[in-house]
Amino acid sequence: MRISIFSTTVLVSLALTNAAAQTPVSPVPVQPSTPGAVTPGGGQGLADFAAELVKVDRKLGIARAELESAELKQKAAWGDWAPELSLTRWQSVGKEKTDYVTAAGTDSNLKADETDFKVTQLLWDFGKTNSKIRSSESTAELSRNAYVIAEQSLLLDASSAYINLYRSMTALALATDAERALLEQLTLEQKRKEAGAGVATDVLQAQAQLQGAQARRVRAQIASQQAQFRFVNIFGRLPSSLESMRKPTSPNFSIPESLESAVKIGLDGNPTMRAAKLATALAVETRRQSTASMLPKIEAVYDKKEKDNVSGTAGRKEETLTKLNVTWAFNLGFKDYYTNAANAKLIVGSEAKEVDALRNAQEEISSAYRTLMLTRQSAAVLSQQVESSEKFVELAKREREVGKRSLLDVLAGEATLSGAKADAFSAEMDVLLSTYSLLKAMGKLELSRLAK
Repeated sequence: MRISIFSTTVLVSLALTNAAAQTPVSPVPVQPSTPGAVTPGGGQGLADFAAELVKVDRKLGIARAELESAELKQKAAWGDWAPELSLTRWQSVGKEKTDYVTAAGTDSNLKADETDFKVTQLLWDFGKTNSKIRSSESTAELSRNAYVIAEQSLLLDASSAYINLYRSMTALALATDAERALLEQLTLEQKRKEAGAGVATDVLQAQAQLQGAQARRVRAQIASQQAQFRFVNIFGRLPSSLESMRKPTSPNFSIPESLESAVKIGLDGNPTMRAAKLATALAVETRRQSTASMLPKIEAVYDKKEKDNVSGTAGRKEETLTKLNVTWAFNLGFKDYYTNAANAKLIVGSEAKEVDALRNAQEEISSAYRTLMLTRQSAAVLSQQVESSEKFVELAKREREVGKRSLLDVLAGEATLSGAKADAFSAEMDVLLSTYSLLKAMGKLELSRLAK
């Protein structure tokens, strides 16, 4: 039954008022509170709420910014292969004075200036630059993968919050209906007693069942409040009512028929596994860079200078030089050697983490798949229980009218039916939660797969 928050509150209040007037028992009503301003939901479903959330979530925005930064750094890494241009222009303040003390020459007092134009092109550095480029690519992929993981975690939180709110509000509606039915039964038994056809024990039994239903309704209100707080925490607002929420359904994804297929599909492109592999690739490239740092660097240099009255030489002079530079730097403290050895150990550690990531992914997928299968079985059994309970209550009421059943049998049957309906619906929602959890474990939880 779909009842809005406002309608539920009014109904509970009326029911409790009638109960207080017709029975000596004085229940204490607990009205469901709203933990925030209610904003009209406009008939939005899970996918609609999630689509809005992805655009504004702060953590996902951070991951998006880090991804964009890594992509820009990837482009910047290619710049190491581009020629480097250096322009220098200087001019003396006042005049440059040159005095020849022991050397032969003519003393001068000239205003000097010089323009230097230099182009340096890297020819080869034994793979260091190429390794930096590959590292930037791996880093960008890691950031892209981190964004996917963050988005999938957010979508799972969004799915859980939406489903639990819908579940709690529906459970509250069912508990309210059960309380109302028992209140009607109590009223009927009181009238039977007043007419001389009923007994006091039947009235007391009805009162006891009503009190139990009231307690269940209060527990449902508590669960509803908690679900509302969680929903507001995730989405920032509440839907206007249960009626404005679409009933959540299964995601747009075909669940594998076997556990082996689920594990195989889940490991293919799994973001957690991909992150571990990229970390290993990054460690390998870091080792290559430290190895290349111990080898020479070869550059081509074109250098042109235009001098005017420089170094005591009057007049304009141009110098042009094209050369091949070979630079080989050594650290006498063996810094490069130890750095290279340390990076080699990082590779070993990354490979071990990759194995752990594989096992953890297999465990997570297997556990999620088994949980889904068991929740499906539970939901099927509880659905059958509802059918059986409905048939029993209907038959018990008929037998009660002809004196073959006691009131306690009818009340117990109705209590069982109410609990069975709540359990069946909760199990149905558990199936959905387990399905979304399995998709998250398999790395397949995407916005396009959320139920509309």
